[in-house]
Amino acid sequence: PSRGDDNLRTLNAFRMMGIEVDEPKVDQLIINGRGLYGLTEPEDVIDAGNSGTTVRLLTGLL
Repeated sequence: PSRGDDNLRTLNAFRMMGIEVDEPKVDQLIINGRGLYGLTEPEDVIDAGNSGTTVRLLTGLL
């Protein structure tokens, strides 16, 4: 997977909401869903930086 800033910020946002992201190999990610009510409120503000991709994905998720 790409290690670009947009992707890293999106993965960080997912982790902040309690979503498990495993990286078993350098070129592989496994995102473990939490179900409809499984997200947790982040302890801090999610910083999407300048990532429109992160904001668009989170808008659909939240």
